[in-house]
Amino acid sequence: MTCPTARPRCSRPPPVSSSQVPLAWGAIRLSRALTDMPTEPTLTRHSLIGAQGVVVSAVPSTGYGEVRLALAGQQLKYSARSAVALPAGTPVYVIDTLSETAVEVVSTAADPLPLPGGDPS
Repeated sequence: MTCPTARPRCSRPPPVSSSQVPLAWGAIRLSRALTDMPTEPTLTRHSLIGAQGVVVSAVPSTGYGEVRLALAGQQLKYSARSAVALPAGTPVYVIDTLSETAVEVVSTAADPLPLPGGDPS
């Protein structure tokens, strides 16, 4: 019994169909467009200085509260410290960044909002 001989492999590439060329061209153009697309710079802690926001959780004069800041079209929450106590709802302005997640703020309200249960004077 003899073994059948194997056929030699074809060294030519398979034929290219007429629809593959435009698809390949389109894929190349799309990848180039995405590679060259302009983007906004990445936000850093120094980008927070000058941001405006509002107090979400009251900020005591000796501790931290929470503020919501508007940055690059997004609403982000940060821990906040202030020299004076700020009740929730007070509009604020960031004057310093303490860390990646904490900022120092000052009130931008015309008249400081009274603290709940505080002295009305």
